[in-house]
Amino acid sequence: MTECRRRAVVYAVVLGLGLGFRATPTLAQSNDAARTAARALGAAGLEAYWADDFTTADEKLDRAYRMFATPTLGLWSARARVRRGLWVEAAAKRR
Repeated sequence: MTECRRRAVVYAVVLGLGLGFRATPTLAQSNDAARTAARALGAAGLEAYWADDFTTADEKLDRAYRMFATPTLGLWSARARVRRGLWVEAAAKRR
């Protein structure tokens, strides 16, 4: 995969986190810290994924998903698990 495509995927994840749930201003402010931390973990997880370090990618993406559950983080976490051979765990991530 080209560097341009990799960056597009990282930006898509970051954008997905930026468009997260905002029901009320108070809730949005409390979620800002979680969103920021999840964004950093997600970006680090994707960098590890593209470096073929799927164990680190799985750990970081899963932690990011647990902090701020977005479909893109769940997808990339599941992909890292597939690359590790953890098929059942990857299938469970879709829930």
